[in-house]
Amino acid sequence: MCDLMGVSASSEAHITPSIERFMMGWRDNPHGWGVGVYGGRAVSIFKEAAASRTSSLLSTLTSSGIFASRLLVSHIRNMTVGGQSLANTHPFTRELNGQDHLFAHNGTLRRVRDITTEHYHPVGTTDSEHAFCVIMDSLRLAGRHATQEERIEAVSDAVDTIITRELEVPHPLGRSSAKLNVLFSDGELLIAYNSGFRPMSRAHHTFDDGTTIGMVASEPLDDEFEWEVMDIGEFIVLDQGTIIDHRCINGCPPELGGIPARSS
Repeated sequence: MCDLMGVSASSEAHITPSIERFMMGWRDNPHGWGVGVYGGRAVSIFKEAAASRTSSLLSTLTSSGIFASRLLVSHIRNMTVGGQSLANTHPFTRELNGQDHLFAHNGTLRRVRDITTEHYHPVGTTDSEHAFCVIMDSLRLAGRHATQEERIEAVSDAVDTIITRELEVPHPLGRSSAKLNVLFSDGELLIAYNSGFRPMSRAHHTFDDGTTIGMVASEPLDDEFEWEVMDIGEFIVLDQGTIIDHRCINGCPPELGGIPARSS
């Protein structure tokens, strides 16, 4: 399975130790790795269609200290849909209204290509990149002058559309057929969604210098953070390390009392 890691911070934070733990960590995902690092409205993408554990490029980058940012999205790939190539390696990026957007996904989507996209189209052949294009089309329809709340709604609505389409196909073993664990950023916010087919965890920490860091990952990374497992259907939005929006999309469990529920 693929793995995800995202960071939102109140000021530029040096993420290199977390990146090293993530890239060299839990599983041998051999089919690609990538890191998107924001510097203002633009993003620098570093990725290879190769295993992270043996990458000399990744070793050089971690040694250079380049992974210092307020926003970061990272992914290591174990491919299911689409061959091993740079075009199919996450994270993916698209521009909208003069701002780079980032997307990374874990899971397999069987019906996402049934959703027609008008403006954005995949470069590669993954279901993941098509899902990203669905989200970007939704954001584009929100308009150039959309408020932060309207942008969040546009992403939430697109995720809901994708999940709804996936759930139209019963899983042969009776399991949930919606496999959409996601990290998304518009250069200001970090959005995470856990469809529940496998765990995702989130953490929050404020350091002595006042820097606040919020992290989301497939599994806990840093011992100094207090990690919590995300609930099934949990959709969170982080701004400068702090959760500013917290809701559910499809199937909120009862223990999420007080979190606004969304259902199709």
